[in-house]
Amino acid sequence: MMTAVLLSSLLLVPSAEPGTVVASYLDALAALDQNRMDSYCAPDIAWIGADGSERKVDAKSRRDMRDFEREMRTTWTYRILSVESGRVTAELFEQNDFYDLLGVGPRSQDEVYAVEGGLIRRMETRDVHHEHGDFQAEYARFKKWLLSTPAAKDPDLVHDGGLLFDAKSAKPMRRWLEKWSRGQS
Repeated sequence: MMTAVLLSSLLLVPSAEPGTVVASYLDALAALDQNRMDSYCAPDIAWIGADGSERKVDAKSRRDMRDFEREMRTTWTYRILSVESGRVTAELFEQNDFYDLLGVGPRSQDEVYAVEGGLIRRMETRDVHHEHGDFQAEYARFKKWLLSTPAAKDPDLVHDGGLLFDAKSAKPMRRWLEKWSRGQS
């Protein structure tokens, strides 16, 4: 009886092996399951952007982004490139209607994860590329155009001059992106 209890307890404890932790996190990302993603991250995780700056990403923003991605038919895939001394490097691929309508196509990016104590403590984005252009430039052009339209007054889409990314903003965002992309042809 003791052996069965011990064995079942061991099966419930996730592996703390860094590659397994990151693969589990990325599987949760592919499922757009933010709650499960968060279960693999330290509460004080450091997020480092591709520009080297540290970002604070609150729980609501992370959930809102997954909701937006779901509405934009986002698919995430990945491959682990290396695992060494608690550091895991992975290449991620993201495809969605937002990027396609923006005209930049799928994104690939390298991420370096630092895992300690079975949790991701640091996430650093490196080498972000889009198949058909410069995302930052195209997004800036789209945003400038959008803010010159009646959409600038839509509280489901724009707040304090910035665009919102959540489930509610996705439908109007799609309509404006479709209009914008037709004008770019």
